[in-house]
Amino acid sequence: MTPWVRAMLIATATAACALRITGWDRGESDFVHPEAARRGETSAFYHFHPDETTLIHASLALDDPRQPPLTAYGMLPMYLARVVLECVGWFQQGDLDTDSVRGSRLAVQGVRVLSILLSMATLAVMWALTRSLWGERTALVALLLVGAAPLAIQQAHFYTADGLFALLALLSLGVAIRVRDSGPWTFVLAGLLIGATAATRLNGLLTAAVLAVAYFSSASGCRGVLQKLRRQEIWYAALATVVTVVALQPHLLLDPGSMLRATGTDDFAYSMAIATGQILRPWSLADTHTTSFLHFWTALWPQGVGWPLTLLLALAWVRAVFRGGIQDRLLALWCALFFLTVGDLHTKHVRYLLPMLAPLGMLAARMIVEAWDCCARRRWLLVVIIPCVFYTWIYGVAFGRIYRLEDARVTAGRWIHDHVPEGASIAIERGGFSMRGSFDAVTYGELDLNTTTVFATRGYLSCGAAASYLMERLERADWVAVTDVNRYRQFSAAPELYPVLSSFYTKLIAGDLGFAAAQRFKVYPQVAGWTFDDDQAEPSFLGFDHPAVHVLRRESQYRASFDAWRNSAAQLPGCADVDLRAAVQAMEKGELEEAESRLTQARDSEPGLVHLLQARIHERRGVAELARLSLESFSDGVHDRSLAASLLPWGAAASLIDLGLVVEAVRILELWWERRTGLTEVDREVMAKSYLSVGTQFLAVRQDLAERAYLMAADIWESPLTLNPAARLVQERGAAAPALALWQRSLSLADTQVDAQMAAGRAAGDLGDREQALHHLQRAVDLTLAGSPAGPLDAVTRTARGLHELGATERTTERVTEYLHALATRHSEWSVGLRALAQTLGSAARRP
Repeated sequence: MTPWVRAMLIATATAACALRITGWDRGESDFVHPEAARRGETSAFYHFHPDETTLIHASLALDDPRQPPLTAYGMLPMYLARVVLECVGWFQQGDLDTDSVRGSRLAVQGVRVLSILLSMATLAVMWALTRSLWGERTALVALLLVGAAPLAIQQAHFYTADGLFALLALLSLGVAIRVRDSGPWTFVLAGLLIGATAATRLNGLLTAAVLAVAYFSSASGCRGVLQKLRRQEIWYAALATVVTVVALQPHLLLDPGSMLRATGTDDFAYSMAIATGQILRPWSLADTHTTSFLHFWTALWPQGVGWPLTLLLALAWVRAVFRGGIQDRLLALWCALFFLTVGDLHTKHVRYLLPMLAPLGMLAARMIVEAWDCCARRRWLLVVIIPCVFYTWIYGVAFGRIYRLEDARVTAGRWIHDHVPEGASIAIERGGFSMRGSFDAVTYGELDLNTTTVFATRGYLSCGAAASYLMERLERADWVAVTDVNRYRQFSAAPELYPVLSSFYTKLIAGDLGFAAAQRFKVYPQVAGWTFDDDQAEPSFLGFDHPAVHVLRRESQYRASFDAWRNSAAQLPGCADVDLRAAVQAMEKGELEEAESRLTQARDSEPGLVHLLQARIHERRGVAELARLSLESFSDGVHDRSLAASLLPWGAAASLIDLGLVVEAVRILELWWERRTGLTEVDREVMAKSYLSVGTQFLAVRQDLAERAYLMAADIWESPLTLNPAARLVQERGAAAPALALWQRSLSLADTQVDAQMAAGRAAGDLGDREQALHHLQRAVDLTLAGSPAGPLDAVTRTARGLHELGATERTTERVTEYLHALATRHSEWSVGLRALAQTLGSAARRP
């Protein structure tokens, strides 16, 4: 190695490593939430990478390799992470508690060190492999091209399966392309590496195809292939691959059905269904209008490495295919095979390209050095190559700066605590890149926008009902805090699928829904005054480390702005409210043919609602069989995994209420209530809460229907959250006995509810059950004196009077007086009234 090459190698490798190490501890912060500060914490740790979090939790939960906690990834990344986490826990003399600040910091930083080492090892393997194939100059050029690629820098800062897969794929590929003249142990090594790669991601088996091509490429004709098949080396490789895969992932052999389970995003089959577009999720909508294969080269590669290197990599692959030697073509073959597995997926992420970066970088370096050796006018080659390398390194250094700065979500949290009054309500989103955890949910009221509910009821929720739901979610919000890549970019990319959500987010961010922009926070890749504006980059590429955060303040004209949007929602392109409303009006007039005609026009937008209304038309005609078939078609949504089956009755009922069909809405709730058996506990909870929401809508028109909805909710999921509203409505209409039964069911689940004890006492008093009433009211007093919230002043007064009226002893009167004086001391604003009431009740008790 010449001194010049050695110096360049050391400088390039040092700079590349520095870019990967920079900001490895990002997330540590002196911004401590007030509630945490009161517990004595002096520092905080913020972490926003959902995949890394999932892998850490899965690694800690891995107790039996035969029953992996997730199958979306292979098990090798979990094994490595578990080893690191166990070592960290051993050095810290205790188990890692990822729920604590210290435990979370140690766990995340521990696996980040592993990720950095994997990224550096990938560079080292690329250097060694390129040097062994084509010499030191080519290896140095490859390092110059790949060392500062932002794609590699980002993946080095987070532990996911991608970094490990990229390293193992390169190692296995390096061995596979050199087996032509090797001994049996090389084949065994190749099989071991291919198996390890497949135990990270299943498409690691693609290297086996490259190994086969390399092995059989020297065979002449069918006879030569048969002769090579009789040799043992290739079978050593196959056996080593199978043994390694099964040893690392025994569930593939012992429980092959685990790979077919599709109950959530941790499952391989479910993740593949999302990736292929069979199941839509909010985060996959951003890829709705992207073109398979082409999008990677026109958008994702430029985002991950910059346009100059993108063009160079593409040209290098073409050159390898048509003019390269056997090693070039084997590398190009692996890249092509891998690209075939990801290029046609519905979901398209920058990180998918990481395994291709090193092989394509090697081919690009090979092309450059070959051109240099053959070119008569090298200065023109330098004019092309130097700007490419310079741009890539500038982009990489600018990207590395992101990790030296605070995440915009944390900065936004600081601003909120500095400028937003305590007690204000802040609406945030769910999702992997939301603002959850960025500010203190105790200091501020955290409201959930929960736009996923609208997403999960497509075809069953009319645009008008969807707009009303969103209006309800924002009703109590004083502020809104959202990122641009959690829901906004996704829904705005699919207006034809989700017109209301697309319009909602577009207008919300633009300040047209009564919320004005207060601040926008964003960390851009920037160096020496050169800023890379990547606002339109792939959402996860931004969401992992540098999304934009929008903080919006509620304006005085909020109601007028939102009402105007709500009234116009039915007119949005892709909405069928006008046709649905016209169909309902025609049905009411008995014009069933006209109703069917209008429903036909609405079928594409709202298929679920159309089938439901069609069933009602068939019922009016007396065609029971067709009505039954239409209802079955209406119920088919439960089989659509893009939807939430437990929310479909809510969506249909809310839409029917919006269309004026209140009684029909109750029928739908009853239909799904009758089918409640077999629901999971989570689905029961979701469904019951949705019934409560419909019941609240019924309150404005018919209280008896609201009571029916509340009772069904309580029957679906027994909880104080569902039982108490039902009991309250039943009690208001004077039915004391069923009301008391509901209150007692609620108290059997949680007997520390002061309000419920008070209400149960009043219900028992109405029934004349003095002992029962006295029991509940005294329990309410005991809880209040022990520190539980007493409820509003009128409830306190009613409890005191009720207890006084039921009590027949001086001890009861003393208890009432003690209760009132204690509350007067605790609530100074009630002091005068409560002390006066205590004196009045005491005087009445002493009166003969």
